[in-house]
Amino acid sequence: MSLTHCPDCRRLCFADAASCPSCAVSFRPGALHDAAAAEERSFRRRSNIMFLIPFVGALAALAVVLMRA
Repeated sequence: MSLTHCPDCRRLCFADAASCPSCAVSFRPGALHDAAAAEERSFRRRSNIMFLIPFVGALAALAVVLMRA
């Protein structure tokens, strides 16, 4: 089961919930699944960038060291 944020109160809800346990707002079927999938894609994109920045920096430093040698 995945967790996502309620669109109204921003508290965590299960993606398969019919309503928010905090504010009791009803959700259309599949709405929270879509939101959870979007949050997962955003997290993966950020984590890939956080890996890519040090990797490219290390390659640039290696290139500088090899050019001086």
